[in-house]
Amino acid sequence: MKIFSWTNDAEVFRGNWRNLGISVPRGDIKLPEYKVFVDGVEMVESFDGEYLRRSDAVTDSGLAFKKVRSPLLVQDAVQAAFGLGDWKPGFQDMLL
Repeated sequence: MKIFSWTNDAEVFRGNWRNLGISVPRGDIKLPEYKVFVDGVEMVESFDGEYLRRSDAVTDSGLAFKKVRSPLLVQDAVQAAFGLGDWKPGFQDMLL
């Protein structure tokens, strides 16, 4: 089971949380893109944040908006995955 989620926790942003998994070398898979709003304008951001571009209605119609979850919700999902809590239906959206 692999859990993935963006979170708005500043400690995660600074890299103080560890990646609990195996890194995939660049080039092995195409990293996803997400729609985001920047000052009310729909944009597309790369997974790694290396680029941000204006969204094109035709090309980007299948992209999902980036969901940002609270750190506590992500922690609950990780604990539940290891049997240390109850698995909630909302955690399903975090599975890869």
